[in-house]
Amino acid sequence: LWARCVAAMVRHEPLVSLDSWRGVLLCHHHLQDDRVTDLELYRKDYQSCETVDLAENKFTHEALHYILPHCLQFSGLEVLKLYKNDIGDAGADLLADFCERSPALRELHLSHNRIKAHGAVVIIHAAERSRKAACTPLWLRLERNAVEHVGDIADALQQRLSVCLRCDRSVCNRGFCIHHCKVHLPFFLLQFDIPGGALNEVHTKQEPDSWEHIPKRPRLGDHSETPETGISESESSDWIPPPPPLPGFKADGSRTSPDLDSTKVRLFNRHIGHLSLGQGIQGIQDALLPQQPQPFPPALRPPR
Repeated sequence: LWARCVAAMVRHEPLVSLDSWRGVLLCHHHLQDDRVTDLELYRKDYQSCETVDLAENKFTHEALHYILPHCLQFSGLEVLKLYKNDIGDAGADLLADFCERSPALRELHLSHNRIKAHGAVVIIHAAERSRKAACTPLWLRLERNAVEHVGDIADALQQRLSVCLRCDRSVCNRGFCIHHCKVHLPFFLLQFDIPGGALNEVHTKQEPDSWEHIPKRPRLGDHSETPETGISESESSDWIPPPPPLPGFKADGSRTSPDLDSTKVRLFNRHIGHLSLGQGIQGIQDALLPQQPQPFPPALRPPR
């Protein structure tokens, strides 16, 4: 009798948990794409949710065609959690369009989704160009994916876009960036590699023992730090230094030796613009300049 009662309780357990007091919509039931409509995201009582947590399911990019248009209808949405799914690079364009349409989004969690370098750059670029400089930085979690050459990718992103790896947790947090960047990428350097299709962890610890090897944003000078804030006077000024030269080129735009920084040049060509070296420095710079938002694809048009 007790076993039948427990089975009945499990059978009638709601698929989606709604905490109206905190504004949280939660579903961690390992759902696949064919059950995504069971979420019933069209319900009116979901429209005021601030957090949508659909992590730890088995959704692919196909499920995003249902999830993201409805999330656009949530007027107060601030946090979207999709970590530990199977979205991959195929969902990068859909997520990029969602970021462009959601400038008020504060957090987007996409770790453990088998996203590679190209997909990560597409999402980061869209998130960066959709936010104004005065806005709270987007907390974008993309660690534990499959980003190749993650150190060089991070270096390139920091040089060309307003992104911060949040290396110093004492001065950067979810709501503030000491560098006034538009996007935070915490733990981005912790990635998987996928030889033969299997996930193998690149880093075994949650964080490296030292952050010295992480590419840092250019500093404004070696001045002493003020004891009140821990920020040097030059860093707190409004002056912004010129960006360092792109990999494979000198400061004046001329090309360096073919063997110098060949890996970074190849990464720029492969993941950021698909450019050839013959197009020169201006072509690579143009690929990372903010672009006009493209029309929302039919697949993500909000439902009527």
